[in-house]
Amino acid sequence: MTKKEIATMVAETINGLEAGMAMVGEKDGQPSVIIGKESVRPSFNVTDDIANHVNACKNEDVYVALAEVAADMRAQYNAASKANPVTRENILKTAKVCLRRTGSGRETDVTKPFAQGIEKYIRVDASDVQENCSFILTNAACKVAEVSIEEAWLSAAANTSADVSIMSIVDVLKTEGLLPADMEVEDPVPMLVVTNVAASFGAGVITSEHVAKRIEQMLGESNFAMIPSSIHEVIAVPLDMALTNSLSDFVKEVNQSNVKEKEQLSDVAYVYNAALGEFRPIA
Repeated sequence: MTKKEIATMVAETINGLEAGMAMVGEKDGQPSVIIGKESVRPSFNVTDDIANHVNACKNEDVYVALAEVAADMRAQYNAASKANPVTRENILKTAKVCLRRTGSGRETDVTKPFAQGIEKYIRVDASDVQENCSFILTNAACKVAEVSIEEAWLSAAANTSADVSIMSIVDVLKTEGLLPADMEVEDPVPMLVVTNVAASFGAGVITSEHVAKRIEQMLGESNFAMIPSSIHEVIAVPLDMALTNSLSDFVKEVNQSNVKEKEQLSDVAYVYNAALGEFRPIA
């Protein structure tokens, strides 16, 4: 067996581990937690085959490398077998409201409409299983964890409102090192980048009325325009900018040139109506 074939087996095994860490589905028609031991076992058995092949190769360098990989995989496997993010406590504590294109998920996902072309869904932290890992909440997961859909939405809304980052575009550029930190720059047009602290799946913070009011105060307007930058963040600008510029054309151009397809949120810009508390596409 070639080194390439052995490496391929290792990669497939690791992928199997990662894919099975925090999945929830059905078994025999009933909601079931498919995590750790249950989901990883079919792929993890490949490790024994790898060990046998490596021994047969009689190549010490390859053996040592694969032994280290196998040990690391077994540590992940053991951790996954013990960790279980699909619990009532974890869902209520870590659930967050996120945004995506309408219909881009599964029918079993817990969702609500947000604006034309955009829907809300809930994402739950699973970092106990794997660092920076999360999963999309489904009806099956709610049944397993004995969490009602209403409870999930209430907790997700509260958690989302507590994890917010709103910065001017100039401050964001300074934070990312694209502008000198001590450089004084006047915004010709106020632009606010709205996301969560981690700037990951953070576009959902715009669903909070509390966040909308903060934006109103910072822009000095009760109504404003929202540019759906990506599933990770949105940009808020004064309404007059939206009415005098082709923002929706701008969104389409940016999506096509700078945003990965799976991270695109919408191809149009939106206006926030404070009186109705809703976002409508800019015609």
